[in-house]
Amino acid sequence: MIHYHGTPVGGKREDAAKFLAGRHALVPFPRKDDLGIVADACKSFVFDNGAFTVWKKGGQVDVDGYTRWVEDWHRHPGFTWALIPDVIDGDEEANDDLVRQWPEELRGVPVWHLHESTERLQQLARCWRTVALGSSG
Repeated sequence: MIHYHGTPVGGKREDAAKFLAGRHALVPFPRKDDLGIVADACKSFVFDNGAFTVWKKGGQVDVDGYTRWVEDWHRHPGFTWALIPDVIDGDEEANDDLVRQWPEELRGVPVWHLHESTERLQQLARCWRTVALGSSG
């Protein structure tokens, strides 16, 4: 199992670079502060769509903006995958729609939420190599 360190990392930028060197990182869409360091210093990185942060503030994920961001970075040798946009307290249909809309050429990981059915989790596990477990409203 790979442990991904969440970013941004506090402290001075040179300390953040030393800390992240040779590690794996998770970069959230709303806080791309350390992306340059991550791209240069980390073994690998994944992208987080920021759904939980946006949900806590009462907003919605900028799906188009996030998808464009992933498109810009998915060819980087350190890029591993991106969490497919999701709705924290959405129903299964809403989250399945977001999974269906995700471009195939972008390595994505769908999110299963704790309030969703185990049948949906089983379906995702049959179709996807990796499934993320996410919060519920």
